[in-house]
Amino acid sequence: METNIKILVTDDEPENLRIVGQTLKRDGLQFIFATNGKDAIEAAINEQPSLILLDIMMPAMDGIETCRRLKSQQKTSDIPVIFLSAKSQNQDILEGFGAGGVDYITKPFFREELLSRIHTHLKLYNANQQLNALIEQKRELLAMLAHDVKNPSGAITKLAEALIEDIENKQFDADEFESCLSFIKPASEGLTLLGS
Repeated sequence: METNIKILVTDDEPENLRIVGQTLKRDGLQFIFATNGKDAIEAAINEQPSLILLDIMMPAMDGIETCRRLKSQQKTSDIPVIFLSAKSQNQDILEGFGAGGVDYITKPFFREELLSRIHTHLKLYNANQQLNALIEQKRELLAMLAHDVKNPSGAITKLAEALIEDIENKQFDADEFESCLSFIKPASEGLTLLGS
């Protein structure tokens, strides 16, 4: 697992922040705090944490709305959100998932359960980041190959059209024909190599 992992913990109760902070610290995880939804969004944008632990019951902007806003912004939409809340009704849990949460843990929580779920989602997040990086590399490679193929294939097409036109107009020139073929042969060999 990466060493630059940072978890954003958002709760308006100082005691809850202390308990979660101690749990994360004992496990060697780095973390930052926010005490309301607005600060959580700002911290997520600026700090780009690998995971967010989010309480639901907060004044002004609750955790559900905070999560919706995080998921609606490009910079924070991929960051996994685990709800950590005293609300334990099925409707609350479904609302949390509906807002974009990846998991839901009810308070009071068991330390081992919290850490297990955190590590599971950190691994999934890391794998997703690696997959996205590979997809981007593949896109860049395909764009480069398309450009490399387009240049020689375009030149071959133009030369072939010019030679056909010369032959049709009975303006055949052996030197010009030989010159064109001396370009077409290596260019077509290059295209063959790109395709293999």
